[in-house]
Amino acid sequence: MCSSDLTNHIAVDLNREPKFISKTTRFFTMGSCFARNLAKSLRNSGYMAQHMEISEYINTTFANRVFVDWLRGVEIDPAIRDRIAELLPAGWSKENMLQIIKVADVFILTLGVAPAFFDRATGDFVLPRPSALNSRVLAEKYRYRTTSVQENVDNVLYLIDFVRSVSPGIKIIVTVSPVPLLASFEYESAVQADCLSKSTMRLVAHEVVNNSNVSDIIYWPSFEVFRWAGSNASNFYAADDGAAWHVTEEKVAGTIKAFVDMFSAA
Repeated sequence: MCSSDLTNHIAVDLNREPKFISKTTRFFTMGSCFARNLAKSLRNSGYMAQHMEISEYINTTFANRVFVDWLRGVEIDPAIRDRIAELLPAGWSKENMLQIIKVADVFILTLGVAPAFFDRATGDFVLPRPSALNSRVLAEKYRYRTTSVQENVDNVLYLIDFVRSVSPGIKIIVTVSPVPLLASFEYESAVQADCLSKSTMRLVAHEVVNNSNVSDIIYWPSFEVFRWAGSNASNFYAADDGAAWHVTEEKVAGTIKAFVDMFSAA
């Protein structure tokens, strides 16, 4: 898919948006593993891009929210606090993270999945250690459920409010990860669970961008590129390593090129 295909048929409404990208634009991405791919592709294209490299386990808005509370110094569940500390890569700290957000010009938030784990007794969000528990124990110990659109909208607005408190003038781009669920503890069919999950997150993106009065924010349809346009092409997934849940790096790069072409002021 070339840039003109995307801008003429998928991101048509964005053609009227002002240009905001130059070679000095600093990007910060957060969210699912797809956000990491976006940051990598931006860097390969010569742009300054940092991804909050923590873990693929931090791929729900609930995990994003407790991570923000951790950054703010808010008192959170000690088990989650310790889990976040375990997942942080070497060299990362609260101070480092806050500085990256402060100097960024564009914040790309990629929404991952809707299902999450919750404590069966309290209903509180939990961040378990899958490596220490097999699937059956996880399902028995915690409740795994698909969260609602409104719950996720509230979490995303909380996250945006935090980012804007650190960097008031930052532009916000919302995307939805096309990476599918591999398994579900809630439904027998992971395919149906994934459809429900992604439909939920796409609605979350719509509500946040269009109905929440957040300024200087747009939705970039990378999800539609892979899941709708990509459904008609065999090389949007698995071309690199044969894994059907891995998006093809070449296609990610093409999506980023279209994004840069559309919004570049150069």
